[in-house]
Amino acid sequence: MNEMFFSDKRPFYQSASLLQLDPIDLEVYKTFAILQFQATDKMIESEAIEWAYQTFDGVTLYVHKLLHDTYAATLSGEICTLSQMQATADQLIQQNGKRLQELLAYVTEQQKELLYAIAADRNVLRITSSDFVKRHHLKSASAVQSAAKRLLDLDIITEQHKSFFVSDPLMRIWINRNFQ
Repeated sequence: MNEMFFSDKRPFYQSASLLQLDPIDLEVYKTFAILQFQATDKMIESEAIEWAYQTFDGVTLYVHKLLHDTYAATLSGEICTLSQMQATADQLIQQNGKRLQELLAYVTEQQKELLYAIAADRNVLRITSSDFVKRHHLKSASAVQSAAKRLLDLDIITEQHKSFFVSDPLMRIWINRNFQ
């Protein structure tokens, strides 16, 4: 998307403004979800909403999907619990496993090692620091820098405020479950 609007070689160059959308506040999600469940004589534990929000970094796609699926699975008069939310998340992760596995086919082993290390730490301030490289048994700081460039180009990792993290929280969770 960025290239389409911000590359001088593209027809829509500078025809759009960049807009940063932050995650919806947790309290807004809680209020909304509780009211939606109550409207049909259902309940949801506050902890279930908080867990979904924190686990998936407030990413609306996943938080909404989990709330929708648990709402559909909760019968009138029942309570959606934390364990039900976690089971629903497990299903979501499992359903996306094949897609995520196929995405990893486009990266080298060295890039995968860096990706796994970033996923394990969740948020990394200095990916070329000797501590990070040694702790995760990575080849070298220059190898990390090269791998990071490719992962950034593929939008598999993101750099924001000098901090690196896996762009898709679902992928981060899936990696930690399958490769750590």
